[in-house]
Order: sequence, then structure tokens, then C-alpha cells
Amino acid sequence: MRSGAQNGAAADDGEENLRDTWASLDLNEYGPVYQQCNTQFFMSEQPLDFFEELVNNYLEKKEVEYRISGSTLKVKYVTRLDEKDVRVIIQVLSVNETKWCVKFTYRDVTTKQDIRGNSPILHFMSVRDDAHLRMFNDTTYDE
Repeated sequence: MRSGAQNGAAADDGEENLRDTWASLDLNEYGPVYQQCNTQFFMSEQPLDFFEELVNNYLEKKEVEYRISGSTLKVKYVTRLDEKDVRVIIQVLSVNETKWCVKFTYRDVTTKQDIRGNSPILHFMSVRDDAHLRMFNDTTYDE
């Protein structure tokens, strides 16, 4: 269910074209602006491999409507947590040349305030530990 900046028809070479488009997106650096939190993990796999699995084998298969940023390697979608609509933002950040952070942010759709508590953590863990995505959680910040 593609939407927004990366909207496109699903042709035979469509997946390759999307990957080429995603390769042109910037990666923000993981640093002082991003605090370590309970809804992020670190990986040594290539960011595009993770992003492709996230979009094609998680969001698409669950028929989630999402929007991919036109400038950074980031995807947004709305889900329901604790009877509220919550915007989930998943962004890949560069830690160094061989390590990346996958950061999840949860915001109330109405108030635009960050959501904290058990529900976002449980949602994060369900995505991170999905059969198609768990292999990407393979390092820590300190390793």
C-alpha cells in the first residue's frame, strides 16, 4: 500500500526501481540529537536490505498504508495503540561506516506528542522480532 513520495506501480522491475530510489535517500547521523531509548536497535546489515524487508515483507504483507520520506530513509504509518491512533516513524540512522540505528518514534496523531509506555515498546518489539526483520537486530551501539 504505497503512498506519498515513493508511490509507484508494481511492475516486474518495480522493486529494483524502488530500491534505486531508496538508495538516493539520505541517512541522518545518529548522534546527540537522538537519545538512546527503548524503541531502537542497531544493525550491521546494509540499510537498504532492512528497508526493503520492512516495506515488502512487513508493511505490504500486513496491508499497512505507509508513506516513505522523499529525503531520508524513513517510513511513517498510523496504527492503533490503546484505542488511539498513533503515527509510527521508523528511521534508519548512520552510526558509522559499518553500523546503523533503526529508531522507532511514536506520536499521537491528534496532539503530535510523543507516546511513551508499554504499548509503543510492545509494538516496537513485535516489528523488530518479526520473522523477516529479526536478523537485522545483530549488534549494539558499543560493539
